[in-house]
Formats: sequence, C-alpha cells, structure tokens
Amino acid sequence: MKTLTEYGQYCPIAAAAEIIAERWTPLILRGLFSGLTRFNELHASMPRLSSALLSTRLTQLESMQIIERQRVGTGNKFEYHLTKSGHALWPVLEQMGIWSQHWMRDSMTSLDNINSDLFLMEVRFSNMSDAGEVKHRRVVEIRLTDTEPTKRLYWMIFDGREIDVCKKDPGYEIDLWVTARVQELVKVWMGHVKLSSAIDTGGISLHGSRKEVEDFGVWFKGSSFQEVGLAATQHSNDL
Repeated sequence: MKTLTEYGQYCPIAAAAEIIAERWTPLILRGLFSGLTRFNELHASMPRLSSALLSTRLTQLESMQIIERQRVGTGNKFEYHLTKSGHALWPVLEQMGIWSQHWMRDSMTSLDNINSDLFLMEVRFSNMSDAGEVKHRRVVEIRLTDTEPTKRLYWMIFDGREIDVCKKDPGYEIDLWVTARVQELVKVWMGHVKLSSAIDTGGISLHGSRKEVEDFGVWFKGSSFQEVGLAATQHSNDL
C-alpha cells in the first residue's frame, strides 16, 4: 500500500499513521461511519475541504483497501463504502473522540468551531441512520440567537422516513418552535449539558404541544459521544 506520507519505520503506530493521520482523512472516515456514501454528501460535511483534495483522499483510501467505490445503477454515479479493514478502524476514531470529550471540551464547543449548517446536518443524518417512520409530517422551526444573520433560521421536516433541513420557509404548519443558542444545542448534543438544565437556564426554549416538546428529547438524540460527555461532565462536577 503506497501512501502520501511514509515514515520509513516498522513501528505499528507509524504504519497506521501513514493511513489515517493525513489531513482530512479522519473526517472522511467519520462521514463514512456516519452513513454518508456519496461524494457530495462527504464534501458538504467538510466545506473547508476542496473537492480536488477530497477526490485525492478517497482515491488514496481506495488504493489502501480501506474503502471501495461502487457504481450506482447504470449511470456515472458512485458510492463509497468501508471495507472490512475500514470498519476495523472505528475503535481508533472512537478513542480519539473519547479523549477529546475528556480533555478538549471547552475548545471543542467554542463558537469558533461551530457551524450551524453542519450541526443541523449531523442531527438530520443521525435520525436518518436510525429512522423510525414519523406517522404524520412534523415541521420544526429552529431559531438560533448566537449565529451570523444568514444562519439563524432553519426548518427541519420529518415526513415518513424522509428528513430535510431547509433555510427557506417550506410553507407548512409548524409543530414545534425551538429558540436556542446554537452553542447550547451543541453542548446538549455532546453531553456537556443536560437538556433539562439547558431548558431551565433559558439556553433552549421549546414551544408546541406537550407531545412535540417531549418528542424533541427523542429525535434530538445526541452525538454518539454523548454518554462519554455526560460521564465526563458528572466527573467534573464531582471534583
């Protein structure tokens, strides 16, 4: 397997680093583990990554047999899927995330590191990867109070198994209004703050029927690292 960075050492850590320590590669793998399979989906999850470099990284991972490219239908469209060795990398990425939850909490959730478009896309894909069909169309208006003007108002639409995030009013009746600081939403998502505490302190405000308010805590399910975050928060509070 030829890599872009070769350390010239037999050390197993060096060998693994040649594959996953390239800039952007861990985030590409994160996207694939999250269920993203299309080039445009992966690119949307990393807007600072150029399409040319993404293409290079995907080709590199394919040559290393970490991923495989599969043609979709008869056209010129492809999907990217993890191979057996690719799936085996999850514990490595997971430990990176666990370490960050313990030691980089403040910098991780600073406003400088929060992109509301990407955050709501993560919420969407989290629900899509574990989707329970919504019996009726649910429309949630999300108003953020601590972001730039162009990233303050969103609509999340649940319709059967389809979930969309819009930045233009879809024209449907609203079932739940969410007004919040995006930083507070991210902290709840990561387990740094409990949802009940964020509501009590006014960081998150929910308006709608009792059922819709209760269901928010179901579909706003939290990051896969939320349990680690909650445990780290409890440990910090106990000190």
